[in-house]
Amino acid sequence: MVKKTSSLSSIYKVTHGDTIVYIGRTKSSVESRRKSHYYKCFKRHTRSPNRPLYVFWRSLQSSSELNFSLVEKCDPKKQRIREQFWIDHFSPILNGRNEIKSNKGLNK
Repeated sequence: MVKKTSSLSSIYKVTHGDTIVYIGRTKSSVESRRKSHYYKCFKRHTRSPNRPLYVFWRSLQSSSELNFSLVEKCDPKKQRIREQFWIDHFSPILNGRNEIKSNKGLNK
């Protein structure tokens, strides 16, 4: 019997200029996750107002000011551990430790 291999998960980062603002994980593509975040932030009539990423994103002049990019592909069973590794490594400002309410101060 051949064991079915699962597809890899992705760890991604969201940047504003040179600043890493968020690290996330997804089982879909990074682009699909970006679209999901965008929809939840701007399009859905019951937006998620308290998520730090969305508060920050809405404070920007343009939604295109945030860039989503792949950091690593990993085993889905280890995605939480790998996400935490990258959060610890990059110390992004919106992953719960150093939350900000606007983009003020990022243009240093």
